[in-house]
Amino acid sequence: MTSFKYKKTLILTILIGLLLWLLSPIYHFYAYRDKLPLPFWGWHEIPKNTPSDVKLHDPNFKTASDEALKLIQAHKEKIVSPAISAAVAIEGRLIWAAATGWEDISENKPITIDSRFRVGSTSKAINSIALARLIDAKKIELDKTIDHYLKPLPNSAWNKITPRMLASHSSGLPHYKENTDIYGLYRSIALNKSYQSMIDSLEVFDDAELLSESGTEFFYSSLGTVLLGAVMESVEQKDYFNLVNDLVFEPLDIKAIILAPSSSSDAPSVATSYKRDNQSTSFRQWRPVDLSHRLPAGGFAATSSDLVKLGSAFINPEFINPKTRQAFWQPQKLADGQTNSQNYAIGWRIANYPIDGYGVIMNANHGGVSRGAQSWLMVLPKYQMAIAININSKTERFWDFGKISMDIAKAFIDQIEKL
Repeated sequence: MTSFKYKKTLILTILIGLLLWLLSPIYHFYAYRDKLPLPFWGWHEIPKNTPSDVKLHDPNFKTASDEALKLIQAHKEKIVSPAISAAVAIEGRLIWAAATGWEDISENKPITIDSRFRVGSTSKAINSIALARLIDAKKIELDKTIDHYLKPLPNSAWNKITPRMLASHSSGLPHYKENTDIYGLYRSIALNKSYQSMIDSLEVFDDAELLSESGTEFFYSSLGTVLLGAVMESVEQKDYFNLVNDLVFEPLDIKAIILAPSSSSDAPSVATSYKRDNQSTSFRQWRPVDLSHRLPAGGFAATSSDLVKLGSAFINPEFINPKTRQAFWQPQKLADGQTNSQNYAIGWRIANYPIDGYGVIMNANHGGVSRGAQSWLMVLPKYQMAIAININSKTERFWDFGKISMDIAKAFIDQIEKL
């Protein structure tokens, strides 16, 4: 009898432990979205002193450098972020990089221009560059259905989808929270499984229902970009990171971009990602998250300097064919002939923003919101300029963070006009 009770207790204990293990990621998912309370311990205040790191690569821009550093220092205080990083490239050259604040608050570790941040959906611009290289190499055609490249298709409903639709969010695939694949939805919440390839990560949504007929409506879908990454893997017969490294990073001598680690302690020179307490200026480290399943859509970590090198490469005619760039920066139309609601092109948004004193300037951009981080990359072809900014926290409204890029642009355009 005692033996039976022991076995029963053991089985019950194991079942309870398994249930807690399964439910823990769900609790953290909602707690870090302010839907459930977080523990009262583990919070830290930002130190009052603010270290800065700056490197100017062209002395002709000394005035712009000084002004831009003051701009990001003030902006960091205004948006209450542990750190901010920024960089500017002009005519293919890295001109300026700066960072101010803290890479890790609890360790009093200052941010540097070499600190890497989770860049979220700015990863889609990186993916776009790799895709453009494959287009130029005539390995992929934007309007061929993906069953020409990915065989067998994990879902027969995908047989009318093209790379163009995936890159411009008109495939009908859902975003994370609209995913009807229950197993995949749990994986997107738990974020505790590592994937070695994008083809493997298709299990996250291979049973998901399409939201619309492919090509007919615009639905922003990171899962669509993941599928595009799987198509690119199939074409190149390489895992996604290595194909992007071979096509993009290595030719540009970019060595610092990595798959965003689960936490900053898993790799050197990675800014700790933070969650802010809405009732104060206290911060806690974001929970560990594995973003490997969404690498092309939101899984990279990079420095601001690396991002502007990538932005500059996209307007370099020796790196990307100008006809390809023009096609990629054309806002895409749906089946009814109407341009999509976000003016989304092929992996980039196209916008026209006013810059004080210079009128409305066209730019190609992509922003990113990740777990405890935000990112922004903007390319202004008129001035052959690329600007990137990153923070290791989140703002309530994205543009509260991103708008400083316009002031930085003005500072450097002012200097260009005087040269």
